[in-house]
Amino acid sequence: MVRGTRPSVILRGLFLVLAFAAACLMEIHAGTARIGQGSASRPTASGLFIPAGLAPATSGSTKSDGIFKPNTNREIYQKISTDYQEIVALTNQVNEGKPLPAAEILLLYEAGKHTRIGLQSRSLRVWAREAERSEDFPEAVAFYKNPTFLDEPLMDAIAGARTAKDYTPAQRRQAIQRGVERIIYHWSRHYIQRGTAEMNAGFIDEAWAIYVGEQKGGTYPNSVAATAQSMEARFKRTGSVDEPLRRGMSQLQKAAADKNATACAAAASEIYSRFHAIFYLGTAYNLNEALKGAQAGNLENAKTAIAMGLLSTDRFNRRWPKLIQRRTRPSLRTIRAIHRV
Repeated sequence: MVRGTRPSVILRGLFLVLAFAAACLMEIHAGTARIGQGSASRPTASGLFIPAGLAPATSGSTKSDGIFKPNTNREIYQKISTDYQEIVALTNQVNEGKPLPAAEILLLYEAGKHTRIGLQSRSLRVWAREAERSEDFPEAVAFYKNPTFLDEPLMDAIAGARTAKDYTPAQRRQAIQRGVERIIYHWSRHYIQRGTAEMNAGFIDEAWAIYVGEQKGGTYPNSVAATAQSMEARFKRTGSVDEPLRRGMSQLQKAAADKNATACAAAASEIYSRFHAIFYLGTAYNLNEALKGAQAGNLENAKTAIAMGLLSTDRFNRRWPKLIQRRTRPSLRTIRAIHRV
């Protein structure tokens, strides 16, 4: 067993990788130009094509999930997760030994494919780069020293450049998947914040639609809600995160409709706590995988897992440098304590 004053060589190596990964996350460089919502449809070299004709708009309120009942039609926001899952499928091609299809991923990220209904369209990249994100998330902007903290790391991973220039294809795959999911989480949270501040129930409908994603076969497998359920299963805490979060959204919707500021604040606090739990659990899971990789002598896998763990939540990212400053020789107990965070 490794004692606190005599860490093993493996754990020393793990800690160096932790420090390296945290440093990389704090050095996001200036990136690419902003694109507009009206991007022209275009194919990639391998044939992915964004159709010019948009799907017809649907009528009536979006279907309830059994807990939250939207009063408006937010179908287009549910389809954001469908674009995300198509990006996930493209990145997973590296698992078959194929090259990462960066051009196709970029096209979906910039222009969208499923988020085109009637006269409306939504773009993951346009939303991630809007100036309003600096007002929504000032702490994250201050930490990363970058107003486009959501977009630039993802663009680096897609291109395999700048902060991601030394990533393996497997690491780029993970960084792209986590980067898009991170945008979706912030997008949902944005509407929770607006709905609470303005006591606007319609914004809560939008937050819910982004969070649960599009329904498939009676379930919601494509968005952050699916991640919450996955974390519950991994840690044997079924029913502790996703359903309470959606109940919180339902309570916030009612409080906003009633113009009850106190109830809005209480419901929003419950939602934020569950949001944080999702990504803290993700961080713990990835750091545990990193520890396993380090103990097995596979520092490549350990490095990938650490980077993904630190990308899971901005709040953990902002706390991690302080943990590094406190200890230069971490024990196994220290690593386990970090997992428990």
